[in-house]
Amino acid sequence: MDYEHRDLLFSLADGCVELPHDYARYAAKGMTMMRMPLTVWSWFITAILGLLAFGVLLSAGILLLMDRNLGTSFMCRWLW
Repeated sequence: MDYEHRDLLFSLADGCVELPHDYARYAAKGMTMMRMPLTVWSWFITAILGLLAFGVLLSAGILLLMDRNLGTSFMCRWLW
């Protein structure tokens, strides 16, 4: 796995955790979740979906890295 892919995965995870926390922390007084604008709701949903996909992408990246460097056969070439 390249450094670019590693950086992309970790920045995705960081952003998915940081953005909802910041919106909840810096919201105006009296601003409940139901009064948030639609764009903020879409950012929340995108962050949740990103966190759900992060584990799958990270494990696939680790398996691919093990295939290339350690000679394992998780991603079998004969299946292609």
